[in-house]
Amino acid sequence: MLNNTAWLIVTASHPTKEQIALALRSAQRAVAQTDRADPNLLDTLAETQYLAGRSEEAIDTIDGSHSYWALHH
Repeated sequence: MLNNTAWLIVTASHPTKEQIALALRSAQRAVAQTDRADPNLLDTLAETQYLAGRSEEAIDTIDGSHSYWALHH
């Protein structure tokens, strides 16, 4: 549910800063609950980080997602 909420916000047209902040918190919690093991959740987190102006974090998140996927599949 956290991931879905975050994804709906960040894919909406013109989300507000407050909505992006909510999406970021939701995505962070979803990723933490899965111990960073779900690449779909990491994708949502990266998108929210990017929209929140944290592009370097977004890149690190995507790189981590790809690394995890490569090691486990």
